Amino acid sequence: MSIGPFETEQDFVSQFTGGFVNASESVACFAVIDKRKPPSLADLEGELPGMVSYMSTTAVPAEVGYSITLPPYQRITLSRILEGTWDF
Repeated sequence: MSIGPFETEQDFVSQFTGGFVNASESVACFAVIDKRKPPSLADLEGELPGMVSYMSTTAVPAEVGYSITLPPYQRITLSRILEGTWDF
């Protein structure tokens, strides 16, 4: 399972969002917001370290899909990024 790297934002939108996320109703994608970081004009609720997706969401359990971690967060484990950030 491979996707990317993306040269431009448009490549990301067409390949990941259009080609993967929107291709199936059983795929769900979530932005991860680090609420420990202060808000900015770009991220009003915190900072965006990346995204996680789930596949086969109609089955139990759902299957973890792609995880995209942006460069400033790439040396931090995903569990640490997600710690305390899920807001249901």
